[in-house]
Amino acid sequence: MSCRPGHTSELSLSPDSPATYPIAFTQSGLPTGTDWSVDLGGALQSSTNAAIGFTEPNGTYSYSVGHLRGYAATPASGNVTVDGASQNVSVEFELPYEVLFAESGLASGTNWTVDLGGRSQTSSAMDITFREGNGTYAFTAGNATGYRAYPATGNISVNGREAAMAIVFGGIVPSPIAPPPPPMPTPPAFQLPVAPPVPVQTSSRQPGPLGLTSGQEADVVGLVLLTLVGAAIVALEIHRRKAPPHAAGTPTEPASGAPPPSP
Repeated sequence: MSCRPGHTSELSLSPDSPATYPIAFTQSGLPTGTDWSVDLGGALQSSTNAAIGFTEPNGTYSYSVGHLRGYAATPASGNVTVDGASQNVSVEFELPYEVLFAESGLASGTNWTVDLGGRSQTSSAMDITFREGNGTYAFTAGNATGYRAYPATGNISVNGREAAMAIVFGGIVPSPIAPPPPPMPTPPAFQLPVAPPVPVQTSSRQPGPLGLTSGQEADVVGLVLLTLVGAAIVALEIHRRKAPPHAAGTPTEPASGAPPPSP
């Protein structure tokens, strides 16, 4: 190509090499590292990254997003038009079915949490919603201060339609403190049996002139008599010992008036 002085040159492209422009498909909603694919006008590309790119000249091209088990792509298919500029198509992947957890019993504004299959959401609203494909998923509900969830754990199944689970919260009632056991009774002290006191009998008789009762007077009189008898016995014994003894062969004079002894 040459350019003469005073003339401008024009760059002409061969019909065999038209200008091309990038077309990017960018996905959201898939876990990191998930493989996905796009077919654009019969050209198929797949990637584990968030974007898949093509380069095409001006024109209108049909595309379809490859089916990914358990997810729904929006849009799943369509047309993209290239007209002298690059194009970008956003694709959102969603799990196809809603899994709804609806709470009751919480005070307004109270946060609560649901973990479904390893994914967790916390909200102060009455509903927590997940999206899942077909399958059975384990869940845990709770983490509301001062409340207990019923059921707190379990499984929920998705089978071609939305699924829902009601969670009822009840206040936690503190366990009553058990009263202390009653004290052990003190064993009674051992005591020897005490004999009952002997009643003292008092005489109802009036004291005599000497200030003694009749029983006491009888005792005194008996004691005096006994003393007198003893004194008499002693006197007789003294008298007997003082009397002279009779001589041997001396007849004793008969007492006056007594009969003479017979020969």
